[in-house]
Amino acid sequence: LHGARRWRRLGDGVSAANDPAFWGQIVARPLARLTLQALAEQPWLTPNRITAVSVACCFGAAIAMLVPDSTALTILTLALLGIRSVLDSLDGQLARYRACGSHFGSYVDKVTDVFCWGALY
Repeated sequence: LHGARRWRRLGDGVSAANDPAFWGQIVARPLARLTLQALAEQPWLTPNRITAVSVACCFGAAIAMLVPDSTALTILTLALLGIRSVLDSLDGQLARYRACGSHFGSYVDKVTDVFCWGALY
C-alpha cells in the first residue's frame, strides 16, 4: 500500500489497540504510525525485531539509571524509555498492518513488557 491508503490502514491498526493509556494515545501510537508510514513495506522490518530492539532500549535505560548524578545518562534514560514506548506501539501496529500477528508474538510482547518494567523497577 502507498500514500493515503497506507495511512488509513495504519489508522485502523491504531484504532484496534485497546490501550487507554494517555502516553500511548497522545505520543507513542501517533509516532509509531508516522514511522510506519515510511517503513511499513520494508521486508527486513518485522514485529519481532522491533520487540527485540524495544527490549534492548529498556535494558539500556535500566543500566543507565544505575549511574548516580549523571545528567547526560538521565537524559539518555528518558530518551531510551521514549523510544521503547514508541517501539512497543510500533510492533503491534506493524503486525496488524501486515496481518501477520500471532499468539506467540503477542505473548512475547506482553512478557517482554513485564521483564522491562521489572528491570526498570
